Amino acid sequence: MKKEFIGHFKRPANETSNIWKTANFVFDANVLLNLYRYSSDTRDDFLNLFDRVKEQIWLPEQVGYEFLKNRPNVISEQSKAYASAIKSVEELSKSFSEERAHPFISHNVKIAYDKAAEAIKGEMSKNQTAQEKLLTDDTIRDKIADLFEGKVGTAYSAEDMSAAFAQGAIRFAQNTPPGYMDEKKFKDPKTDVETRSNFGDWILWRQLMDFAKVNEKPVILVTNDTKEDWWLEQSGKTLGPRPELIAEFFAETKQHILIYKPERFLDLGKQNLHAKIDDKSIAEVSSERETRELSREKHMFLLEQSSQRADRRLNWVPSKKGKLNEIPRHPISEKERDWRLESLGQQLHKIETDLEHAEHRVTRFQYLFSEAIDAGDHNIASEMDGHVHEAMLERENLSELRTALRNAYVREERS
Repeated sequence: MKKEFIGHFKRPANETSNIWKTANFVFDANVLLNLYRYSSDTRDDFLNLFDRVKEQIWLPEQVGYEFLKNRPNVISEQSKAYASAIKSVEELSKSFSEERAHPFISHNVKIAYDKAAEAIKGEMSKNQTAQEKLLTDDTIRDKIADLFEGKVGTAYSAEDMSAAFAQGAIRFAQNTPPGYMDEKKFKDPKTDVETRSNFGDWILWRQLMDFAKVNEKPVILVTNDTKEDWWLEQSGKTLGPRPELIAEFFAETKQHILIYKPERFLDLGKQNLHAKIDDKSIAEVSSERETRELSREKHMFLLEQSSQRADRRLNWVPSKKGKLNEIPRHPISEKERDWRLESLGQQLHKIETDLEHAEHRVTRFQYLFSEAIDAGDHNIASEMDGHVHEAMLERENLSELRTALRNAYVREERS
């Protein structure tokens, strides 16, 4: 039974240990990008582990593409996070300094607080400066580049990429993991870059299988992706990787794959690689992921609420169709009729163009909202939530007006 349903059973401990000795280690782009979010101590623990398995690591081209593409945004977001934290400390200090401040603190405690606040702001300012410096002098990127030198997968040709998109679309229609949860990052992708963003996880998965077929070694994949198209969940608990993934990988490659979240990789690294990993690093990695998950769930709930509010507000939008129907009809000349048709046609063309732009804005703001959630930037996420709400209202208003103009055009043609 274990052979026939391989995805539902954990590998025996001795087999797992052997896999760690022979496998190729692959780190998803989100793991590499999180190196910019961790403390220096935790980042060093990760890099030390990378160094221990440097003879076994491999970088799928999709991971390298996503890492380099998103690196500047992550660095900037971390810099903004420091700036926001500094502002919060300053505002709290100011509240204690006001003459009629409440709650009150004694003079001695205020002096001690001010001293601590200045130390906190000083350290955060130093960290912010270090983050901003990474945009032009990125030691983290350079370290990763050195580790993976000569160990990067080949990029797909344009033809192979198009084939991957087509195959991905079929898989997503059947909710075949991984990647279908990212299908609507861009609802109506306009470019290959946007299309590739929708299919990123599937491309990574396909490149992994292609590599394992040729290399004939098991794979250990470390990913910070927590969505349901990677993990099997029940009653709020993660039971393990999706069985379909484990089964498909073995069926396609005749090799085993182990999939871990970053904190689990650090923990097992202590056992299998005899590495010195601080428990604080494991706790930080776990805490960072859980915080981002809660933030994502909260803001997705807010986005849903925003959408519902938009629907309720649309019930109050005056019907342009009704107003146009109330216009009295009078006998007109053929020339005036042609002029009206031309005018309505021009208005209709403009509305359809505006509606297309509004649809694009909705999709774009939803994508930026998701990116902000992934980055843990609550301020930007809140701002994008508002833009989504406004763009949805604009889209619905324009849709109503387009319908009214179309009806008016048809009536004019028939009059």
